[in-house]
Amino acid sequence: WAAAVASRWFVANAFFEEGETLYPCAFALSSGMFMALCLCTLHVCNCLTALVHAYSSRACAERQSFLQGHSVLDTSSFVNRWNAIQATIRKGSGAMECLMACLQADMLLILVLGAIDSLHGRPSLEHLASLLPLLALVLFSFWRAAAVTETCTKVPPLINSHVSES
Repeated sequence: WAAAVASRWFVANAFFEEGETLYPCAFALSSGMFMALCLCTLHVCNCLTALVHAYSSRACAERQSFLQGHSVLDTSSFVNRWNAIQATIRKGSGAMECLMACLQADMLLILVLGAIDSLHGRPSLEHLASLLPLLALVLFSFWRAAAVTETCTKVPPLINSHVSES
């Protein structure tokens, strides 16, 4: 973020007397809020993924303990815990739905305003270069959200294999 803001200030000649300062300041504020939305999305997605991984690790550890004869395998607890985790993921995903829609709208708005800005005589390549880190952060946020879904699709076969082999 700091590199994107610094490059925008440099391109706008804000460090010199005749440079404009309002445009880079608005960019710094809006890109900071945009980055905060992206980081919030990443944090929630990482927490949901960690929750699924912790459940999977615990299920595998209980299965290993059962195979070594140390404990009794309670298959209903696998299903009950997974149902509770699914409810948590649904609740978290529902809360993130509006946030993801805002990120999509912001990303589209950034591209449209960047195109309009380039039509009004501003050098487009230099100004759009400062947007690339922000767009990459949004794409990474969407990728992490998709990773939560991918991780969740792997758990039911894991539960089925534990239940069917016991």
